[in-house]
Amino acid sequence: AVKKWTKGETDVLMELCRVYELRWAVIYDKFIMRMGYHHKRNVEDLQHWYYTIGAILLRKRLEKAVGAEVAATAGAAST
Repeated sequence: AVKKWTKGETDVLMELCRVYELRWAVIYDKFIMRMGYHHKRNVEDLQHWYYTIGAILLRKRLEKAVGAEVAATAGAAST
């Protein structure tokens, strides 16, 4: 089993994805060079984690937006 992702690995991955615009062959090469050749992650691992993080962030943003909307609606209803 592949070990869990660290914050450092996640930060590097997200930066590389931004800089290299999801060109996965380049991102993989740069990730391995930056993190070390001993890394056991493959391109599919990087892609899966990137899109998992995207889904988590989207869910958090939606929860925040819905919470703000509910609070605004409750505030308007009480006036």
